[in-house]
Amino acid sequence: MGKIYGLTEEAYTPSPLLQWVTPGSRVLELGAAMGYMTRYMKEELDCRVTGVEISAEMARHAALYAEQMVVGNLDTDPWFETIEGPFDYVVMGDVLEHLRNPRKTLEKAVSLLKPGGFILSSVPNISHNAVVMGLLKGEFPYQSFGLLDDTHVHFFTRKSLFELFNSCGLLSVAEESNLMRPDATELKQYYAFRFLAAFMVRRPDAHVYQFINKWQLSDGGPVVHQKSEGIRLGWGSAIRALMDDMNEYLGVKLGTGGSLTKIFRKKDSE
Repeated sequence: MGKIYGLTEEAYTPSPLLQWVTPGSRVLELGAAMGYMTRYMKEELDCRVTGVEISAEMARHAALYAEQMVVGNLDTDPWFETIEGPFDYVVMGDVLEHLRNPRKTLEKAVSLLKPGGFILSSVPNISHNAVVMGLLKGEFPYQSFGLLDDTHVHFFTRKSLFELFNSCGLLSVAEESNLMRPDATELKQYYAFRFLAAFMVRRPDAHVYQFINKWQLSDGGPVVHQKSEGIRLGWGSAIRALMDDMNEYLGVKLGTGGSLTKIFRKKDSE
């Protein structure tokens, strides 16, 4: 049985992936979890959803909003044989990093797409500065969720993610990356007083927490290797990020339980 995620509805906000789903579509959701996206697609977008979920308990919740819910392991079980396509969309929200053979699952997903259909994916970025800064200290602390979720068995950078999808004939046609400073992540890393901070903060994808992409099959020609330079902060944004980071760092070190800004605001109100 897989890990149980999101036991309360309060834990869910609609995924950015769903902005690309056209109302009334037929959707295959791989890794349906508790069915929050399933429910949103059914009730808000009037979609017909088929789901696959490894956890029987989670699948039971998600099945309330799906035309079909298959309990199965995407890596090892014959889920593919029980599903009848084609679909307008295949949604893979934070799924590929949990798979031992993500390419095999992606190839199956491609085969279930309608002509002109899309695959929507979100994948955590292992090259986020929160991870890089930890590695510089010899740390790789697995967590119960997030970038270093202890059930992740594959890790992706932008380059390796694009290589995987491009090799399956898919091109990224839209992207909305989720940006987050290292101190705001579950890993709580700080730039403060680091010699390389000015360089690190402007690395490509330094603050990209998730890669969120809309993929479509190429026109059938040779496999295209897309060039994607990554998201680099401008100098103004980089300076603000370092100042905000220092603000939070000093607040924590002074034992206030928050940033210096919060301290001053509290004093002003007293």
